[in-house]
Amino acid sequence: MRLREPLAAWQARASPRERWLVGTALALVLAAAGWAWVLDPLQRDLAATGDAARDARAALARAQGQADALAGLARASAPAPAAPGPATERLLAQRGLRAAVTSLQARDARVDLTFEAIDFVALTGFVDAMGREARLFPVEVLLAARTTPGSVRAEIAFARPPAR
Repeated sequence: MRLREPLAAWQARASPRERWLVGTALALVLAAAGWAWVLDPLQRDLAATGDAARDARAALARAQGQADALAGLARASAPAPAAPGPATERLLAQRGLRAAVTSLQARDARVDLTFEAIDFVALTGFVDAMGREARLFPVEVLLAARTTPGSVRAEIAFARPPAR
């Protein structure tokens, strides 16, 4: 159906006031439709984006604060590590393991220990204490089972990690 001919006929019959009223009504309908389908969703999206940006800025500020705190901890001067020999001797004495050591050699930042027979649980506690307190970590380990349950022969080399 052709819409042009009926519109032209109506326009010829209608008074200027009727044409103005229909034009105004059509403009209002088009404005309402534009608002409902374009502008209102745009405004809601802009508000949601603003909220997300505010949340992201707050999260960034928290992350930067945490990064600054971590950097401060990294820069904090740690006390100079004690010589590995005396620190090892102290930990052995504290844990009552000095008598179990058959060989102890300390040089530079490395300690080589040999236990002919040591309880495995006591050995793991000693290795943990060496890491926490003396900052010496195992770099070479040789364990052999003994005939006594829970007992091992251990050769362990401890060293400090390289400075960063």
